[in-house]
Amino acid sequence: MKSKRTTKKDLSRRDFIKTTAVGVGATALAGLGSKEAKAQDMPFIENWDKEADVVVLGYGGAGAVAAMAAADAGVQVLILEKMSKGGGTTRVSGGGFMTPTNVDDAITYYDALRQGSTTSHEMIEVLVREAAKNFDYVKALGGQYVDYGGAQFPAFPGAAAVRKYHIIGPSRDAENLWQMLDAGVKARAIEVMYDSPAKELVTNSNREVIGVIAESKGRKVAVKAKRAVILTTGGYEFNEAMLQDFVISRPYLTTASPGNTGDGISMAQKVGAALWHMTMPLGPYLGFAYPDLKGSYLSLGVPTRGYIVVDKYSQRVINEVNSGAHSMLWAKGIQTFSEDSKGLVEFPAIPAYVVFDEVSRARGPVIATGSGYAAINLYTWSKDNTAEIAKGWIVKGDTLEELATKSGLDPSALVATVNKYNGYCADKNDPDFGRSSATLVPITTPPYYTMKVWPGNLCTEGGPKRNPKAQVVDPWDNPIPRLYSAGELGSIAGFLYQGANDIGGECMAFGRIAGRNAAAEAPW
Repeated sequence: MKSKRTTKKDLSRRDFIKTTAVGVGATALAGLGSKEAKAQDMPFIENWDKEADVVVLGYGGAGAVAAMAAADAGVQVLILEKMSKGGGTTRVSGGGFMTPTNVDDAITYYDALRQGSTTSHEMIEVLVREAAKNFDYVKALGGQYVDYGGAQFPAFPGAAAVRKYHIIGPSRDAENLWQMLDAGVKARAIEVMYDSPAKELVTNSNREVIGVIAESKGRKVAVKAKRAVILTTGGYEFNEAMLQDFVISRPYLTTASPGNTGDGISMAQKVGAALWHMTMPLGPYLGFAYPDLKGSYLSLGVPTRGYIVVDKYSQRVINEVNSGAHSMLWAKGIQTFSEDSKGLVEFPAIPAYVVFDEVSRARGPVIATGSGYAAINLYTWSKDNTAEIAKGWIVKGDTLEELATKSGLDPSALVATVNKYNGYCADKNDPDFGRSSATLVPITTPPYYTMKVWPGNLCTEGGPKRNPKAQVVDPWDNPIPRLYSAGELGSIAGFLYQGANDIGGECMAFGRIAGRNAAAEAPW
């Protein structure tokens, strides 16, 4: 349903300022004279282009779940999506969703995970109790699931109560998940406006979020939210300025959707939102920097254990096969820096080099082909890595000395490191990094190979802080009226992360909470 439309073809920024209040801190009001500044007291835009009870910004996993929850509560929902198709990072993720099998034990486990963060026990309890409903939720959407793993930190108390599941279907795990969610949105006849990025939130004089200014088909569109707005815009993986501010080392690449440019973070800040967990990217992982999409990479996935990772000095830097996935526990190996007398700081392992032999090369792709935006949408890695050798992405040498020279490494240092590692394999003991005996596979069959790899992440996690009702809050924990969030944007993860929580906890659990509570707001 549309309210009276403006007669102008477009909504200019000056018209916008004159007819509505802008979010707290919006630069649009900077430098205005006293007469124009009084526009802050105006409660609403008189002429809206579109309206809905609940407006959801972002059509990935969290947006889909939140929209369905609001629609199921009986209100009209509109989704604004900046990209030409939905799915976001959910669609290129591993596709797993976490669900607890015992609520009390899972709360104990998640309480251990929140060490080193500002996440409250109440947030943990709300997330776990809601996530326990995921089985029934998936079944109601017509999905079937299979268990594929457990707790990220099995030694923590209560770990046995946390399991991970995939949706069963004909495609990749994440695609199966997305098709289930997308079908649910379509079944509810929820409108989705694609290629329509939200640009700023509209507030009235009471700081209530009452709408959104978006861009669609080359023009600005004023969208009225009669009850609430839900932010589900993902992270800041492709926002270079935010990465510079919040991530230790640069460059820091990602497998996420290129639509994740921190839009929701900026919009929330303009209306006074507090931020949290901004330094919590999921990683670092290692991967090949995909040259045709700046900032994107293809995750490392050597098909054997016969490889090592070395820095520019040909020294091993990590336990290559036990990286503490989804956490920052191994970051010290890749992100350690050193300084010299000239005042220069370097990160010797950025980039690092993965070193492997012919056995690993012939076994299969040395990158993970089942997830990540570039791997799914942009490039199909060859089954035997020969195409990438021909491109120069993988360097080949008949001897380790030749390989080192071609790779820009010191030949004697690389030979010494590989020989040392092979000795550990023979002894079935890695005193340097503690690789288990089963993973100590020697590098002995020529030719030999290197590939440059860079640190990166799947998600950045941080964003506007939310409370247990999924309301976005200000620095004093006061809810910003009529503004909610779910998903990666403002995740509860502040230091340690449980695999599949972004979907099972942030998207499914907080998506449902946000949708229900947004729908329950009184219309204005």
